[in-house]
Amino acid sequence: MKKLYCLIVVFLVLSVNKSFSSVFIVNSLASTNTGAGTSGTLRYCIDQANQSLGPHTINFAVAGTIAISTYANLLPELLQPITIDGTTAPGFSGAPVVIIKGTIGTSGYYGIRIAAANCSLYGLEVSTFPYWGIWVEADTAKNFIIGAAGKGNVIRGNGYEGIVIDSADNGIIAYNKIGTDYNGSINAGNGYNGILLEYDADNNSITNNQISYNGKRGIDLNRGSHNQITNNFIGTNVTATINQGNTYDGIALENGSNDNYIGCNTSSCNHYNGIYLYGSNNNVIQGNVLGALSTTCAGNLYSGIQLFRGSSNNLVGGSSSTQFNKITGNHYWGIDLQDSTTLGNVLTGNSYCCNYRIGIINITKASNSITAPVFGLISGSVVFGTSLPNSVIEIFKSQKTNAALCPGNPADQGTDFIGTTTADASGNWSLNGSFNGWITATQRDPAGNTSAFTVPVYTGIAGTLVNNCTNAFTSVCGLNPVANFQSSNSHICTTDCINFTDMSSGVPTSWLWTFTGATPSSGTSQNPQGICYFNVGTFDVSLTVSNSGGSDTYTLPNFIHVIASPSAPGINHVNDTILNFTSDSSYVSYQWYRNNVLIAGATDTFLVITQSGNYNVEITNANGCKIAAGINIVLGLQNYMHDPVALLSPNPVKDKFTVYGLPFTVVQAEVYNVLGQVCRQSEITNRKSEIDFDVSSFVPGVYFVHVLGEKERWVGRFVKE
Repeated sequence: MKKLYCLIVVFLVLSVNKSFSSVFIVNSLASTNTGAGTSGTLRYCIDQANQSLGPHTINFAVAGTIAISTYANLLPELLQPITIDGTTAPGFSGAPVVIIKGTIGTSGYYGIRIAAANCSLYGLEVSTFPYWGIWVEADTAKNFIIGAAGKGNVIRGNGYEGIVIDSADNGIIAYNKIGTDYNGSINAGNGYNGILLEYDADNNSITNNQISYNGKRGIDLNRGSHNQITNNFIGTNVTATINQGNTYDGIALENGSNDNYIGCNTSSCNHYNGIYLYGSNNNVIQGNVLGALSTTCAGNLYSGIQLFRGSSNNLVGGSSSTQFNKITGNHYWGIDLQDSTTLGNVLTGNSYCCNYRIGIINITKASNSITAPVFGLISGSVVFGTSLPNSVIEIFKSQKTNAALCPGNPADQGTDFIGTTTADASGNWSLNGSFNGWITATQRDPAGNTSAFTVPVYTGIAGTLVNNCTNAFTSVCGLNPVANFQSSNSHICTTDCINFTDMSSGVPTSWLWTFTGATPSSGTSQNPQGICYFNVGTFDVSLTVSNSGGSDTYTLPNFIHVIASPSAPGINHVNDTILNFTSDSSYVSYQWYRNNVLIAGATDTFLVITQSGNYNVEITNANGCKIAAGINIVLGLQNYMHDPVALLSPNPVKDKFTVYGLPFTVVQAEVYNVLGQVCRQSEITNRKSEIDFDVSSFVPGVYFVHVLGEKERWVGRFVKE
């Protein structure tokens, strides 16, 4: 007898980056591509995850070293949203127990290469590769995460950079040890920079890392904008007591690296400068410790900060003590400005002391060759002087106020900031207050050029210092907030939902989001989840962050790009065993799944059914957007779909409904959701021609009820309110 199938067709629009996600398990430390199903070597698991849309997660059932010594055994690059989580390995308690190890001098040249958006790496050691430890490649790799609190990575001993960010945006690099071991005390530096951001790598956050012993710079930012570098320890350990300096600068911004924020870092013991700017403008440097003093590390071997070759209009310091930088114990100058094209840099507040030469120097006509102001009358309650017309005068206590402090070092270093005044059109200025000890001053012209300090003068009253330059590594965090954020995706399809992550610095305490064109359209949580877009277009996103020090707003215009998803297909059955669906002209590819497992080779518009199960077809249109249609198939019954003579009432349903008027006696009853999953199944012992259902515990939505006789079946649809 011909078999007929009772088909319940349901449709579900699937988000592009949520379709058919999988969890893979690494159960072997071999470097070969071996495994079965969702388990195998790390190379196998990455290769399998790359074959379908994610997000995918790779966990570990083993701990130890994965040795990669040849180019042929390199790990596949990450081509889908993939999280590799070494913290899941047995024995993990903070220090990585999964080690991805290369061999210096071989042809295997990188450890992990990220080429897709929304990838994450946690709890791994990536070491001794000939070139790079981790390479994040191109804008397609945006929204990446490397490390998190309690889940940091160790990246050390690689021949070139520890981490390269090559044009990728909106990433987070946090809580890693780069160039040293997990304890942060062993020289295992990468041959070049700890972290290199290059070729317009924008809107990345580098925070809470220890970056030491590297052969060039701790962090090198080359042609990148709007990045945030905060709360890192560069060239020293977290207590700033051990010399772990990088061979060049701690932090470098080069070749048009503009509009970046460098806040609350400790950059000490490096062999050149704590922070170096070369041809980079409009950056903000606040709340950093540059040249921490200790028994083994007396600062950076050149200057605390060097601004060079056209590095202009940068802000160093700020309006509050939490924004001042501590610039201490460096072997040359506190701040060194060089070249006639280096102009308009505002140096305000800050604390300078014990630098081997003077606190601020302008070399080769930097800062328009502005000179220091001149003191006139000085008393305990007022200070007078002369300067350039309309310039801003900043008064400091000199380190000479403490005669025993750094003997032999120049005293024209402003250690305690006192206050600010502005000169009149003739250049005369005064400041009222309470003055004691030795004082010094700078002036800043209307174009923002800042002078060196004056030679200190004595007020005639003995005084003391707040900043004695001992324990100068004490944190000066507590900055005014600076807004920044990233999203889990920015190019999506209609009905997709995405998540947002706050990347702001300065310890904000409140958040106000605006999501133009989305549902919901606003939010106040720190990291909003499930923001959905239903209309085609480009949309702005804005974040305002606030704390007791102030607020800041960051807006990305036209940040979210929404393109059309395909229309839902119609499914039919042909003959006994073939499924076919009415296609849309925009469909370009198909993939069938059974029980959410990919059916290899099933990429046609039809599928031959040989076993029962929940079947889905994933359809892609020309825009790359996805939709899926699902169907539940039950084989082995001679089923007849009856005309709807029976009744299901009430419908919609609040708590209970009844199916009555059936032309057969009931043997079994089942309720399915729209995914074809059985929500309730009942065996009928007292056979009858009607049946009652209690669905009060069901979540609202659309459901299907199957009522079976011995050889017959009735199917109905109801809506749960």
